[in-house]
Amino acid sequence: MRFTFSRAVFILAFFFSAPAGAQLQSPHTFLGNRFGKEFTPHESLVAYVNHVAGSSPLVEIQEYGRTYENRPLLHAFISAPENLANLEQIRQNNLRRAGLLPGKPDPRWDNLAIVWLSFGIHGNEAACSETALLTLHRLAEAKEGDIRKQLENTLVILDPSLNPDGSSRYTNWYRQVAGKIPDVRPEAREHQEPWPRGRLNHYHFDLNRDWAWQSQLESRLRTARYQDWLPQIHADFHEQGYTSPYFFAPAAKPYHAYVTRWQRDFQLQIGKNHARYFDAKGWLYFTREVFDLLYPSYGDTYPTYLGAIGMTYEQGGIGAGQAVLLPNGDTLRLEDRIAHHLTTALSTVEMAAAHASRLNAEFAAFYKKSISDPPGMYKTYIVKKSAPASRLRRFCDLLDRNRIQYGTASSRKSVPAFSYESGNNEALEIEPGDLMINACQPRAWLTQILLDPEVELQDSSTYDITAWSLLHAYGLPAFATTTCIEPGNKGLPQMKPVAMDTSVAFAYLMPWESLDMAAMLSQLHAEGVRVRLATKPFTLEGRSWKRGTLVITRGDNPGIRQLGFLLAGFSQKHGLSIMATNTGFSDSGSDLGSRNFVLLSAPRVAIMGGEQAYASDFGQVWYFLEQELGMSAAVLDASRMERTNLDAYNVLIFPEGSYRLSDGALNAIAAWVRKGGRLVLLGDGIGAFTGKSGFAIKMAAADESLRKGDAGLSAYEVAERRELSEGTPGAVFRVNLDSSHPLAFGQEATFFSLKTTSATYTLSGEGTHRVGITDKTFRPLGFVGYKALERFRESLILGAEKLGQGSVIYHADNPLFRDFWDNGKFLFCNTLFFPF
Repeated sequence: MRFTFSRAVFILAFFFSAPAGAQLQSPHTFLGNRFGKEFTPHESLVAYVNHVAGSSPLVEIQEYGRTYENRPLLHAFISAPENLANLEQIRQNNLRRAGLLPGKPDPRWDNLAIVWLSFGIHGNEAACSETALLTLHRLAEAKEGDIRKQLENTLVILDPSLNPDGSSRYTNWYRQVAGKIPDVRPEAREHQEPWPRGRLNHYHFDLNRDWAWQSQLESRLRTARYQDWLPQIHADFHEQGYTSPYFFAPAAKPYHAYVTRWQRDFQLQIGKNHARYFDAKGWLYFTREVFDLLYPSYGDTYPTYLGAIGMTYEQGGIGAGQAVLLPNGDTLRLEDRIAHHLTTALSTVEMAAAHASRLNAEFAAFYKKSISDPPGMYKTYIVKKSAPASRLRRFCDLLDRNRIQYGTASSRKSVPAFSYESGNNEALEIEPGDLMINACQPRAWLTQILLDPEVELQDSSTYDITAWSLLHAYGLPAFATTTCIEPGNKGLPQMKPVAMDTSVAFAYLMPWESLDMAAMLSQLHAEGVRVRLATKPFTLEGRSWKRGTLVITRGDNPGIRQLGFLLAGFSQKHGLSIMATNTGFSDSGSDLGSRNFVLLSAPRVAIMGGEQAYASDFGQVWYFLEQELGMSAAVLDASRMERTNLDAYNVLIFPEGSYRLSDGALNAIAAWVRKGGRLVLLGDGIGAFTGKSGFAIKMAAADESLRKGDAGLSAYEVAERRELSEGTPGAVFRVNLDSSHPLAFGQEATFFSLKTTSATYTLSGEGTHRVGITDKTFRPLGFVGYKALERFRESLILGAEKLGQGSVIYHADNPLFRDFWDNGKFLFCNTLFFPF
């Protein structure tokens, strides 16, 4: 029998877990006296959690899924035995309190607060999961009378390791390089973690920026369970640079404007309770700096927007290993990091127990106001039924994962509305079948925060992007009104593809409209189906077809006898309609045999990886190709490019990174392009080719010096503000596209791009195409520094350069950013599949 990882975990759990009623052991006893001095392997963590559940009547364990590398994800439920015996009743009662289940909440549970403790979402913040084991033991043991009493009116849901794959990557590496005695010198090898590091999951995604988007398996599994419970408090345990003191709530500004006064006030109360314990120990800490409450996909903000007191706790420790020397001459040890996190974990439970009734009352008030009076200006969001059906379906899939309710209009109604495309108020005619999301629903806060066109910023100095509206991200014809309008019908009607004629046909046609079509094209290539691309519009059998239409002819595929049946299967699988035709003679425009129908080649892709590529940006490309398009790709190392043979590939992608290519490597890449290769550069990946011989891309002229007017600010503050004035942490720009170019096929004349880089480029000369340029009249959504705003006017977003028989494609903005900008991913597919 094959000895798999999951089988190994099962065997470890079997041998190490004590039978029910056995004596509860501490982590030090169960794992050996090295606990707190070295890192616990994930399989041992699983074994210990199972041991605690089998030894304490206060703990129940549930596995809620597996990671990409098949490691178990666990939740420990910790409370008094009478509460554990009623877990499902408590869960349902809490959802009744939020108005998500019918009936009135049972007052028996009014004094029971649900506290969710999340440890180790970043795998190399290794003290977090170690703390989880000690926290679990302290709660399960409940020796102190205070803890035993707290668990009578507190249900703790503890996740000991949100990112087991990243944690295992880090701890396995550390065990391989660390000596018997820790080397505390910061320059030692054990403090220099190599690429891609353990912070990220299997696909190198930052799971702490994926709560709302749920692109990753771990996020989808965890968030589904979170939505099932909706705790009153969520604490997210992290580590930061090891020289930093401890950070705990209250959070820094900017807060999102919709964060309630109660949430702000109770963060402050919790922080003061933590400070009481830290003061007694003489431990340094800070609050209200760096870690803000704005971007909606963090482990503190996402719970906050669902009514919880969401908080980040940050212990200094990244890169510290088992022990490291601090600038003040002290040594920071793993035991110290665990002790600090344990203190805030227990203090959080203490505060929940002391204020359980108030927490539940405020939680209920939050959801009552959600239904009756949502906080934002816009109360209803409308997407016109003219949107491609597959785009609507993908958008609604994300709403479903976030449990946001929606429906469709059943009658006509004229209303004033804000247009997402124009950025202006217009008269809107709502038609039957239009998609409607009414914010007057239990998850109103989350609905408005994800769909509002713009975020109200209290401060421009923020930790992350400042614009993210999903209606722009999905490229939908959308509007927002200031009144609550109830949809006539719930949900989205089942959109089945039009049944296609599977008999022998001359050709089959598919409109190029959404990412689902790109996934289908990738699979057609994998099956050996030859596909043509319409480069000009045409009319066939009375129907108009746009540029980008995919055409599969029987003549191109003589070896596929059941072509119609094969395509019908793909049509059903992807929910896409394919039209069969018995003629290639067009009503207008070119016939199907014209040179305007270009035969496509299957992409053979290589991705640049290694130390010079940003790990998360590399992961975004890797994940998108492998998981969303079902396409395999080779991974190359930039440091070896001069010695790498590229002949096996026809597409080479440089994710964002800081590349240091030699002249020999640049010449080799240019020669490969001239022979027919397609070089794709994303965001900062352009920098290695800017101004280099053989490439037309250049950096735009620098801005004028910082204008005066910073009176009253210190020199340090001036420098900080100057940096803000010259860039953007992430804002949305409207882009004018040349829709006749293959790189823009499937898009409207305008495209909304999420800009996260401050660099601007110029592209000119023979064989170059400025395919996408920022609209000079559109006011960006989100924060953009005033100097950067001038640079960004009519700046290059998407460009192409013909080089010999091949091409270079420049994406100034990364269209795959965090895998949530759906229309950007679709635009990127043109880069992969379409020649020009």
